Amino acid sequence: MQIGSSLPLFVPSPPVAPARPLSAAVSPDIARADQPPAAPTQEAQADSSASGREEADRSAERDGRGDGEPSAQQQRLEQLEIAELSQRDREVRAHEQAHAAVGGQYAGAPSYSFKRGPDGQRYAVSGEVSID
Repeated sequence: MQIGSSLPLFVPSPPVAPARPLSAAVSPDIARADQPPAAPTQEAQADSSASGREEADRSAERDGRGDGEPSAQQQRLEQLEIAELSQRDREVRAHEQAHAAVGGQYAGAPSYSFKRGPDGQRYAVSGEVSID
């Protein structure tokens, strides 16, 4: 009894000939496409403006905090949030490891989504295991 198709899963492609060097005589547009842009791209401009915004946010945070220490109530709230994030991190990692163990050879490695806590650490808040 045959379960699959008699054809292979892929069709072999013919060998690719080596690329010829471009000459400006062929087409100036094609030759120019192989060169880097003369002016900065929109992505580069967006990156630079984003970093400027990030710097402004950081300076605003410093100004908002002031030079004094956080109040005792704020410290307790941060400690509570860190404890909750830490507990969630342990739960998520154990849960996804259990999925990976049950999946055995058919399961991929766990991947996690993280949240940065007030202490600057990254805590796993959700995860998934792919099944092949």
